[in-house]
Amino acid sequence: TPRFNREGLGVIPNLDSTYADLDFRDYNSLASDETYANPYIFVLILVPQNQVEWISQSENELCLKYSAYWLSLKGETPITKNQGIKIPISQKLTVNALQDIMHRIRHGGSP
Repeated sequence: TPRFNREGLGVIPNLDSTYADLDFRDYNSLASDETYANPYIFVLILVPQNQVEWISQSENELCLKYSAYWLSLKGETPITKNQGIKIPISQKLTVNALQDIMHRIRHGGSP
C-alpha cells in the first residue's frame, strides 16, 4: 500500500493567500534528494480564526472545513535562512488530489 509522510502542518488563521513561513531546516529536509521509504509533502491547512468552526466529528465522519494545499519540495535547492514558500492554488489537497498523489507513488513516481 503506498504511503506518504506529511511534514509540518501549518495551521494559520485568516490567511488569504497560499504562502507559509517555513524553517530552513524543515525546508531542507523536505528538499533532500535522499531516498526515503515514503515521500514527504508539506501540507498547509487554512483554518478560520475561530478554530471551533474548523473541525467536526461524529460516529460516521470526520469533517475538516476550509482549505488545504500541498507541495513537494523534493530536489529543490537547499536554503540557509527561513523563508516564505508559495503553494500554487492548483495544488489544493482534495480527495482526487490525494488519490492522484497515492497513484503516482504506487507507480514509483513522486507526489
